[in-house]
Parts: sequence; structure tokens; C-alpha cells
Amino acid sequence: MKKIVLVLILFINFTGCSSEQSEKNIYALLVSEGDKLVKEEYFNGKQKTDLLNVQSVTKSIVSLLIGLAIDKGFIKNEETFLYEYFPDEPYFDTEQKKSITIKHLLNHTSGIEWNGYLEHAAFLKSSEPFKYVLQKEMVDHPGEVYNYNSGGTHLLSLIISKSTGMSTLEFADENLFQPLGCAPVRWEKLNDGYYDGAGFGLSMQAQDLLKIGQLLLDKGKWNTTPLIPAHWISKTYDEGLKKGTKWGLRQSKHGYGWYSKTKGDKQILYAMGYGGQFIFIIPSEDMVIVSTHNHDTPDGIAQQVDFIKETFPPLLKE
Repeated sequence: MKKIVLVLILFINFTGCSSEQSEKNIYALLVSEGDKLVKEEYFNGKQKTDLLNVQSVTKSIVSLLIGLAIDKGFIKNEETFLYEYFPDEPYFDTEQKKSITIKHLLNHTSGIEWNGYLEHAAFLKSSEPFKYVLQKEMVDHPGEVYNYNSGGTHLLSLIISKSTGMSTLEFADENLFQPLGCAPVRWEKLNDGYYDGAGFGLSMQAQDLLKIGQLLLDKGKWNTTPLIPAHWISKTYDEGLKKGTKWGLRQSKHGYGWYSKTKGDKQILYAMGYGGQFIFIIPSEDMVIVSTHNHDTPDGIAQQVDFIKETFPPLLKE
């Protein structure tokens, strides 16, 4: 297990103060090498069968669903314009707004005004969250500026439903969760009646997050059978298609729903959710690492920092 520690230490980049909350808030830690589970631990009363809120890991899963919808012909490609899915909405009243594409939503480059977590309460309380996003002003030209936008990724859930004729959960069950052998998930709808794509309401078993990581590690194949199209997996890995982000590992890039960090010939592809929900894929080590934590805390960012910087390596050394 020493090589796991060395790889992680190489990529540690968070700065911040230690928090005594981190260790008591960890729920699950799983590690696989190749296709073998080498570490599986649960903490603070959690068990293997518990459904754990994955927060913004949801966004990474929604990206896989968009790739599947494209592969199955429900969506032409990610360059399709957003307004095509909302023909009756009056908000696309400028050429700038009309030029927003699915790709821009995936990459958090839509140009729609969004003030991070300060938007969340109003967004979630609104009677129609998707309209809350669509009515926002444009502050940048689409494709130019990275601005993390959870409301924008919720629109992707609507696009999946509108294009497939199925709910996002139904489409995910049929095309991703059931083929992977995942346990039934708990996925909440927002006030507009669509399953949350913003990253607040999806709960899964930790072992099923590991399966998703293994799927990415194996370039979209599950038990040698192609599940996610290889070209979509390539885009999730391709840092040339991503923008720099201040979130996650230092000097990471973010796009197509996944974060990526490369140093030398080693790349870490990862999904990340508030409070310390992670799926790490490390191809050079043939490894997947999953962690989940309590998300219901105001100290979630510090919790993420401390997990990577202080709690994670000692747990692996044990």
C-alpha cells in the first residue's frame, strides 16, 4: 500500500488549517487495485449497504449519462444548443444566451451569472429551479470563462429527460446503474419535478461509487463489455478540453464533469463532492480510491482539505 501513499502525497496540494472534525466525519474508504478490492472500511456507524449522499459527484455521473444519451442517439452531440430543449421559454432573448451549448454546461463555461454557494438556498427554494437558472443574466460569452455553476448542471438533468422521454433516474437505472450491478439509489427531485443534477440529492452505496471509478479506469468497459463510449471517456480524461479551477487538487482542470490533475506522467482523474465525497482514478497505478463523509456540516471544505492532507495517508499506512 506504500505506493498509494506516495502517489497521493505527490498530488497533495491543498492548504489550510487542520480540522479535528475530519476523522469523526468519515463514513467510508475503499481502495481497489486492478479489479481487486484491497481496502474497504466503514466508520461512524455506517455500513456497506448504507446509501450515502454523494453531493457534486452527481455532476460527474450526469456527465456519463449525457455521453450515453449521445451514444444512443437521443442527443446529437454536446454542441447542441441549450435553447432547443426549452422552446417555450422566453429567456433566450440574446444571441449570447442562444449560443449556450450542452458542452458549456458540462464545463461550467455557460457565461450565466452564478455566485457559487450563495445561490444555493434561493435556487433550491424556488418553485421552478430550472427557470431560476435560465432567467439569470449573461456575464461572459459562452465557452470563455470558467465559473462553477451547480444550477447549470441541473439543466443537464432536464436535457436527459426531455431528450430520452425518461426521467433521469429511469435512464440512469437502465443504462448505467443496473448494468454495473448497483444497489437501488435514492435520488431526490427538485421543486420543478426533475431529478437533481446540481449535486444535492443523490445517495449511493460507496461500493457502487467504486464501480463507477473502475468503469472510468477501464475506459468505459465493464467486465470487458463496452458501457460508456470510449470517445466520451477520452474527453473526460483530456485536459486540453478542460479549464483551470481553484477547486480540488492544486492546478487541476475541470471539464466534461470530471476534475483532472497531471504531474509528469501521472494523472489523477476524479469526481468531488462537498464535504469529502471523492472518486479518484489513478491509471498509472491501476487504482481507484473512494471516500465518503458526512456532508451535513458547514465545515465541508476544510473537511475535504484535511481528508487529503492529513487523514487519508495515515489511514492507508495502517
